[in-house]
Amino acid sequence: MLVSFSVENYRSFYEEMTLDMRIDIENKESIEENPYVYKINNDYISKLCILYGHNGAGKSNLLNALQYIFSINTYDDKSMPEVFYNNIIKNLFIPNMIYGKHKNTKFTVEFYSNYQNNKYSLYKYELVLNNESMRIESESFQKYNEIIFKRNNNS
Repeated sequence: MLVSFSVENYRSFYEEMTLDMRIDIENKESIEENPYVYKINNDYISKLCILYGHNGAGKSNLLNALQYIFSINTYDDKSMPEVFYNNIIKNLFIPNMIYGKHKNTKFTVEFYSNYQNNKYSLYKYELVLNNESMRIESESFQKYNEIIFKRNNNS
């Protein structure tokens, strides 16, 4: 289940923008009976997300970024043609053209998965792209705060 998604220096976003599905609660009794809230471990996650804003505010850019991140991480040689896969990667290398041509683009996804022993695990994936060299600056995958995978400079 998606917990949060952040994007920085991508298309219409220059500063970091975060879509966080967590709910800050003051009254646990009222929130636990809400059908639009899901409790995972100690977090309360909204089952409902509505994006609204003026035309050109970045709603589509946010959803495209999320789609591209999930697409490159679920790539299967048999199911997706290489041309399509390469286009997805190219679409991630589109910085904010007004302010961010020389700044890295960063994507962060937090999600719960892997239900075991009546508990979900919290994972965090982060991808930083260098827009000048068109290469991966860094990439990491964590379970809670323990690093499972990390690479720097496209290694």
